[in-house]
Amino acid sequence: MTWSNSGPTPAGSNGPRSLSSLMPYLYLIPFAASFVACYLVGGALARLRREAGEEIAAVAGGLALAFGAVLAMGLCVPLEGLVAKEARAVLLGASLVFLACLSEDVGQPRWWLRLGALLLASAGVCLSGVRFEVVKKPLLPHQFAHLGPWAYPITVLWLLGVSYVVASTDYMPGLTAGIGTLTALTFFIVTLWKGEGGTLGACLAAVTCGSSAAFLRYGLASRPLALGRSGGAFLGFLLAVITVVGTLKKTAFLVLILPLLALGVPLVNVTYAHRHRRPTPAGKGPRPGAPSAPGLYLYDMLLQRGFTPQRTVLLLLALHAYFCLVALALVGIVTVHFAVKLLLLLFLLPAGGLAFFLISRIAARVAEELEASRTIELLGVKVNAVTMDTTVAQVEEFIAAGTPHHLVTADVSTLMKARQDAELRDIINRADLVTPDGAGVLWTAKVFDWPLKERVPGVDLVDRLCALAAARGYRVYLLGAAPGVAEKAAAILQTRHPGLVIAGTRDGYFRPGEEEGVVAAVRAARPDLLFVALGVPKQEKWIRRHLRELGVPVCIGVGGSFDVISGRLSRAPQWMQTYGLEWLWRVLLEPRRLPRLWALPRFVLAVVGYCLRQWWTQRR
Repeated sequence: MTWSNSGPTPAGSNGPRSLSSLMPYLYLIPFAASFVACYLVGGALARLRREAGEEIAAVAGGLALAFGAVLAMGLCVPLEGLVAKEARAVLLGASLVFLACLSEDVGQPRWWLRLGALLLASAGVCLSGVRFEVVKKPLLPHQFAHLGPWAYPITVLWLLGVSYVVASTDYMPGLTAGIGTLTALTFFIVTLWKGEGGTLGACLAAVTCGSSAAFLRYGLASRPLALGRSGGAFLGFLLAVITVVGTLKKTAFLVLILPLLALGVPLVNVTYAHRHRRPTPAGKGPRPGAPSAPGLYLYDMLLQRGFTPQRTVLLLLALHAYFCLVALALVGIVTVHFAVKLLLLLFLLPAGGLAFFLISRIAARVAEELEASRTIELLGVKVNAVTMDTTVAQVEEFIAAGTPHHLVTADVSTLMKARQDAELRDIINRADLVTPDGAGVLWTAKVFDWPLKERVPGVDLVDRLCALAAARGYRVYLLGAAPGVAEKAAAILQTRHPGLVIAGTRDGYFRPGEEEGVVAAVRAARPDLLFVALGVPKQEKWIRRHLRELGVPVCIGVGGSFDVISGRLSRAPQWMQTYGLEWLWRVLLEPRRLPRLWALPRFVLAVVGYCLRQWWTQRR
């Protein structure tokens, strides 16, 4: 059937007004209906699972997604003339597939039952008019090929194949739902943009996108609802129908390329599994007609390399989003010569695949090193995988040892300076402990799946260590900042932590010839903790230069912490601290820091380049 924007209308009458002739935002109705229904049912089933145990876990996700989609599709059936016939066929076919696979979730897997349901549903949809009938001949303008009787088997086989590759991801429900959201959104954009698929295509895409997007809330939770075979097969069948209705049949190049790109990750997943098939135990070959032994899927590979399930899903969804963007780019240049589109495709796909596998390999290598040393390396600078609690515990051990130790708080600015300053880089790498300070460091760690669990900001560390000092009787010395700031910060810390012993304070405005006197004063005060606020890299170099002379068990460079503690600079609101936006607050207070914002994207690019060079060096 050839689809148009207006959709088929009974001959001899104006017919009801086409939904697709209205403003595109009206498609928010089926989207909102499926989203709300799936979200509410998913929430109810999640609560029921907490009360009733895990018995319902295997089917809860599939029930929520199917309920939302079927409800919204039912609302769309009577919207327009003859299209209702195709919509009813899709609704009945998807329901049949869901119910057949639901029996697998609650009982014994029966592959033949799923296959039979998919065949019946595909045949019914195909007979209703949803099929490939006419395609453009390659390289021949305005010439089309009529598939004739071949339209039926070709469409049925296509529906079966797409349903299979989508269902291959149902082991990770958040991945399946994310793929459904991105693929349906891609075809929805194409439907409105190029006029392919008409009302049926737009409504199906909106319904599938809405229910899948709503399920992401539960599929990516710490205890996710499982889609099960029923939910995966149901979503796969809907996406298969959408690819038939919404593909660009007027351009031979995109007849296959558009749906294949929009289903990129499921296809790569199945291909990878067939290339890495698990061996079948001896004497237990598959029955005739039964599916072969499952392979090692793409997400299995990432999990084995040390990725967490959530990071695995996010990385694969990022790859899938890239495929969908490539598909939309090709649709945007649909009128350009075939050779140009082919060259663009041959460049973009390998680039995306290479980036994906390099990131996965780099992250796996770093995870192995971290497991062995509990440190990661950023731009040639070590950072310890510690939290605030483990840092405080480590400081207590340093103090108990009594020998001098150097602790560095490393944010993006510090790491970028260390990249250019060999002396600073050497000082940090020789330090006894380097804590991750700054949202940029944590964001980068998340991108590469490096397990830095939390920031250890200098100002918070000063406060926690002063609380420890008050409880243990440790002596604290504050050195640095403008005249009067250290004294005020000391007074505030003593108010916060009764019993805190301040061994001494000194501002940071001293000349090089006065350093010996400052070192002598600190040594004479016999502190257990020395906080130095001279700014990076001056404070790190000063500590390293005098570490042995000072004889202080723990010396820490804390940057502008005294200014914040004393109230000279106000700290960001708690919600900005939670979301890692303290840098924005600092820029608002001190606009002269605005050029420093460029440090974060430079830092990310520098880390990627550094890791690639390290990986390539090891490969050679």
